[in-house]
Amino acid sequence: MQQPSLFDSLDQPSGPRPVRPEPIRKYLGFLRRTARMADFMPWHEVDRIRHERDFPEYACHLPEGEGEALLAEFRSEMERLKAA
Repeated sequence: MQQPSLFDSLDQPSGPRPVRPEPIRKYLGFLRRTARMADFMPWHEVDRIRHERDFPEYACHLPEGEGEALLAEFRSEMERLKAA
């Protein structure tokens, strides 16, 4: 009797996982609302940098036009907060 390999039984990924836009939309909406409601920068410097870096990467996974609109609104709010 031959023992099966531990690794042969693993399911191999068939490609990238499909992107679900709803969790992305919810997260980006949360960031945008937080920025819009703030009178001054609501995040520490490290978090602000991370949000400004990650927002465009997440937005590109939304349907065409929607991601660009959210990104433009977020960038506008960030400029307002930086000037405050």
